[in-house]
Amino acid sequence: MDDFSPFNIEKIKTSLNSNNFREFLINKVKKTLDEMTSSNLNTSEQNGYEGVYRNNHKIEVDIDKKIIKISNQTIIPVVNMNPNIANNYPNGFDLAKAVEYGTGIVGAGSIASGEAAKDGWQYDVNNHGQSGWTYYIGETAFHTTGVTGTLIYEKTKQKIDENIDSWLMEYIESIM
Repeated sequence: MDDFSPFNIEKIKTSLNSNNFREFLINKVKKTLDEMTSSNLNTSEQNGYEGVYRNNHKIEVDIDKKIIKISNQTIIPVVNMNPNIANNYPNGFDLAKAVEYGTGIVGAGSIASGEAAKDGWQYDVNNHGQSGWTYYIGETAFHTTGVTGTLIYEKTKQKIDENIDSWLMEYIESIM
């Protein structure tokens, strides 16, 4: 890309405000988020909810505000819980935050606990300690003392920060 004539500068400027550029960024972020999810999510810890979690990844790009927003608000609804457990979570269980920050005494001891505190996430709210607790998915009982946090979203943010300049150059080169 040797020619930075006024025409090309205007073409770049116009292209960076286009839906094509927005879609390009969304695809790059989606790929990064999928890679971070695959490399950091232990399916056995989530006991069958991995697909639900993955399908609730949301990516928004607002070029005017210069922001990329990634989010996940996966809640396990009360109707999918054993009635004894559901009473503890009248609004459902926040699976997205549990995956990101971890749960129980195990999660409290993980590297995610610092980020969790900033977001108001609490560990071992029922004071189960080392004895843990049993929960049900359908008729199947699972025992746990909690899980470590994955920091999938924090790691995705870091990867985006590392790659955004090269993505921008890749896009500019593709339109020239």
